[in-house]
Amino acid sequence: MSEVALASLRELAGSELYRRNAFRVTGLPADADRRTARHRQQRLAAALQVGAEVDGDGSAVRLEDLPAAFDVVLGDPRRRLVHEVFAVWGPPAGCRCSPGLHRDHDIAVRAHAEALDATLAALTGTGPVDRADPDRVPDGWSTAAAAWTKTLRSAAFWRHLHHRVKALDDRQLDASIVDVLRAELPGVLVRPLLTLAASVPHPAPLRKRLDGWPVSAKQLDRLVEEIAEPAYAEFDAIVDDLHRRLESGDVDGTLREMRDRAKPVLARITGLAPSKRHRRTAAARDRAAVLLNNCALARHRATRRYDRRVRAWLREAEKLATEPENLRRIRENHEGFEALEEFRAKVEEIELTQGSRTARLFLRSILGQVTNEPLADAIRDMLTELEAGTPIGYARRVAGPVWQAATGGRRRRVAAVAIVCVVLALAYVLHQSGDGGPDAGRGHQHEVVWR
Repeated sequence: MSEVALASLRELAGSELYRRNAFRVTGLPADADRRTARHRQQRLAAALQVGAEVDGDGSAVRLEDLPAAFDVVLGDPRRRLVHEVFAVWGPPAGCRCSPGLHRDHDIAVRAHAEALDATLAALTGTGPVDRADPDRVPDGWSTAAAAWTKTLRSAAFWRHLHHRVKALDDRQLDASIVDVLRAELPGVLVRPLLTLAASVPHPAPLRKRLDGWPVSAKQLDRLVEEIAEPAYAEFDAIVDDLHRRLESGDVDGTLREMRDRAKPVLARITGLAPSKRHRRTAAARDRAAVLLNNCALARHRATRRYDRRVRAWLREAEKLATEPENLRRIRENHEGFEALEEFRAKVEEIELTQGSRTARLFLRSILGQVTNEPLADAIRDMLTELEAGTPIGYARRVAGPVWQAATGGRRRRVAAVAIVCVVLALAYVLHQSGDGGPDAGRGHQHEVVWR
C-alpha cells in the first residue's frame, strides 16, 4: 500500500510542490467529499470551455491542469492523502482537531508556498530582483521552516492524518501510510529548495536556507548528494576530457576549457555540497587540483621557466587540494620551483658580477655533485644558455651577497652553492606517473604526472 504514497511524494517533491497540488488547482477544500468534487469538476469545465476565468486557491486555473488534479481527488485515496498534507485545511470540520493545529499547518503551507513562488519568480525574472544583490534569496524560508517543524512535531498533526485515513474509508488505505508520511515528509519538504539551489550558478545562498528544517544531518547529506549527482557526473566527464587534452600537449587549451567548463560546475558543486561535509566534493576539488598541477608541470617542461602562469596555477592547485598527499606534492612542486628560481637568481648574480666564465665554472662544479635528475637538467639548461650568450635571469632579482673573485672566495662560492643544491635536491623531487598517486583508481589517473 505504501508504494503508491511513496511514488506520489516523489512526484510532488520539487520546486512546484504547491503549484501542482490537486486542491490548490481545483480550489476544493482538503476534506471535500466525492459529490462536492464532481460538482466542482463539472462547473469548472463548463466555465473554462466558454473562456471564463476561474481562480483556484490563490492561482489561476488552467483547463489542461484540471484532469490530473481531479484524478487525484477522485481517484486513488493514497495519492489524495499525500496531496491533502500540502493543501490548506481551513477550520476543523468533523475531525475533532483544535483550531490551533489547523491554523499552524496552514501557516506552514502558505509560508512555504510563498517562499517557493517568490524564489521561482526571482530566479526566472518574473518577480522583483534585488539589483544590489541579485543572489539574495527572498524572505520567508525561515518562517516556513519553523512552521513546518512545529507542525511535524505535533502529535495532533499525525492524529489528524489517521482520522483522514478512516474518513476516506477505502480498503487501499490503512494506518501504515501515516508511518510512510512520517518518515518521508522531512525530505520532501527540503527537496524543493535543494532543486532550486542545484539549478543556479551560485547555490550557496539557497543552500544556507536549509538550516532549521526538521531533517536529520544524515538525511540531508544524502538528499544533497542525490540532487548534486548530475553535476558530479558532468564534472568527472569534463576532467577526464581535459586530462586527455593535456596529454596531447595542449596546455593553453586545457586551461581555457577548465576555466570555461570545469570551474563553473565545480563552483555549483561546492556551493551545494560543501567539501567539509561531502567526500565526493572533496574528491572533485582534488581532481581539479591535480589537473592544475599537471598543467603547471607541462608548461614548465615546455618553457623551462617558472613564470607567472606556472606560479599562479600551483597556488590555485594548493588552495583546491584537500587530500594531505595531494597537498604535500603540490607544495613540494611549488617550493622546488621557488628554490630553483632562487638558485637561478644567484647564478645570474655571479654572471653579472664575475662574468659568464665564472658562472659556468660554478655550474659545472655543481653538476658533478648532483644526483637529482630534474635539478641536473635545470643546471644543463643554464649552462646551455650561458654558452649561447643568453642571459639566464628571467625572474625577480633576489638580494644576496656580492661574490668575490679571489681563489679562496671561489672555493667558498662553490661550497655554498653546493649546499644550496643539496637543499634543492631534497625539495625538487620527481614523482613519476603511475606510482599509485592521489587519484589512483579513477579514469585517466595513470596519466597524472607529479613532480
